[in-house]
Amino acid sequence: MKKDISFLLLLIILINILCLKSIIAQTFNGNVILTTQSEVNSFGSENYVNISGNLKISGLDINDISSLSTLNFIGGDLFISDNSLLSNLNGLNGIVTINGNLKINNNAALTDLDGLTGITSVNGYLYINNNSALSSLLGLLNISSINGYLELSYNNALLNLDGLGGITSIGGYLTIASNTIITNLDGLNNILSVGADLSITTNPELSNFCGLYNLLNSNGLTGIYTVLGNDQNPTIHEIIENCGSILISAKIFLEGPYSSSDFYMNQALSVPLNSPYSQDPQSVSSIGVDVVDWVLLELRSAEDKSRIISSRSAFLLKDGTIVDLDGTSPVTFDTPNIRYYLVVKHRNHLAIMSNYEID
Repeated sequence: MKKDISFLLLLIILINILCLKSIIAQTFNGNVILTTQSEVNSFGSENYVNISGNLKISGLDINDISSLSTLNFIGGDLFISDNSLLSNLNGLNGIVTINGNLKINNNAALTDLDGLTGITSVNGYLYINNNSALSSLLGLLNISSINGYLELSYNNALLNLDGLGGITSIGGYLTIASNTIITNLDGLNNILSVGADLSITTNPELSNFCGLYNLLNSNGLTGIYTVLGNDQNPTIHEIIENCGSILISAKIFLEGPYSSSDFYMNQALSVPLNSPYSQDPQSVSSIGVDVVDWVLLELRSAEDKSRIISSRSAFLLKDGTIVDLDGTSPVTFDTPNIRYYLVVKHRNHLAIMSNYEID
């Protein structure tokens, strides 16, 4: 029996040693600087999983980094800079954590950041600057926090900030500057705290600032508010006053019996006083004569249609109008007046979603 136990302990020790050697073999200790395509290919062939230091990718002939697909962890900074031929970041999809800073600048052919979808947090700053073909930030959608600052500047093809919708806090300053075609800040609507100054300047088409409502209404801005040189330059007070809610005025028709004379839906059924939807339990003392039934309205994220921002129980009238529980008013959502998809649900029918974003 003693021999069996001794053998088992020896086996466990050997397994632990082998596992430790495997982990060590998968880790590159130090900094990695890749300046040519051949260097990228050579490093990728080693199948490293972790880099203890920084990773910098910067080279005039680098056009494909897919060989880096085994990487999972960067112990320092990730810099992707001055690559004139690199059009995407496919190959970095496995990276989950960056312990340092993330810098993406001066990449003339880069069109998207989809190769960064695995990253959930950046412990340093996030700096995206002067990427003239970059049109989408959706690859950053899984990042929830940035411990340093966030700066987006001189990205002249950038359509919107939708890829930043997962971020809830920024430890340093927030700067949005000189992005020539963005029109709104909707991608910032989940940010509740900024640890330093907020600066939004010289974005000539930017007119809708409602993406800042949650931050400003919750007093989440620590530093100075600077907004100038944009198409519109609202004050904090103006954003809070004008962006605090959204009204839904909509009509739908349920499949079922109609009046042949006026095409009204049949409202002869008994409608319960309590909403059947657990997402927004509501009750009323009486039901109006024109009410057909309860419906549930959902506002869904413009970046991710599966993500529900808010839900409201409402009434459907016989003429198809959806109204609030007073029986006459449009349905009000206490959410920033930004872009959403609208979903309408009824307990006996399939749900429907708007074809286009509403704002």
